[in-house]
Amino acid sequence: MSFRTALTAVPILSAALSVLAAQPADENLIASQNRARAILERAIKAHGGDIRVNRARNTHLKLNAKAIAPPDEESPFQLEIVMQLPDKYRSTLTTTVQNTPVVRTIIVNGDKGWMTVNGQGKELSAKELAEAKEQMYAEWVCRLITLRESDCVLREMDETKIENRPVQVVNVTRKGRRDVNLFFDKQTGLLVKMEHIVRDHQGLDSSQEVVFIGYRDTATGPKHWTRIIVFNDSKRIFEAELVEVRFPERLDDRLFQKPPEVTAAEKAKEKEKPGDKPPGKPEGK
Repeated sequence: MSFRTALTAVPILSAALSVLAAQPADENLIASQNRARAILERAIKAHGGDIRVNRARNTHLKLNAKAIAPPDEESPFQLEIVMQLPDKYRSTLTTTVQNTPVVRTIIVNGDKGWMTVNGQGKELSAKELAEAKEQMYAEWVCRLITLRESDCVLREMDETKIENRPVQVVNVTRKGRRDVNLFFDKQTGLLVKMEHIVRDHQGLDSSQEVVFIGYRDTATGPKHWTRIIVFNDSKRIFEAELVEVRFPERLDDRLFQKPPEVTAAEKAKEKEKPGDKPPGKPEGK
């Protein structure tokens, strides 16, 4: 072999070795994705099967909840949530603060969002809307059957344990969205935890875990949890007990329209803008 031929052969040989080295990794990835899909299909069956799980795209929840602040300060409230995933959401929180009733409603409809508190309304900022949509995406992932029809990539992660029970973990990635990890009880196939990243109003990220407890059958939809606990960076911040869950075939579009309080606030703000005023009369005339 000539010196020139040898130089030509080196990169070809290197490329061939690289391909051979990559094959086991690619095969492992494909195997991991296939196992993740198998876990998903088993979970869909465990939650009630295709027809029932599919009905959870439209969900109406009523919860008795409490926020928890350090060290152990609890603030109870009632929460009503209506979701038409992937892009419509409405939550109404009712509580009492210093003997004053407070009602806060948040609505997201596609690329628009609004919030009202005791009759005062505003449009969600770009950051608030973006974070709300991330939370809605996580809810969408937890519907499970939606993952069949999306460009999400599923990967099996290492098994772990929750309350000494073996749990299978599936990582869900999608372009433009934060990762979501789903934890399934290995024996029952039920979703027992969801883990993802949340971002607060200061732009700080934290790891949020939502634990689902006490599944029961529903009249028309999938099995549904009766209690949830939410942790941020391993600190318990929220608990809720299920009061009622329904899976309506249709939801009224008016639930997701801009609230009249927001329209009124926009009109009032418009009136406050300084307009053209006629010049005042000269003094002494």
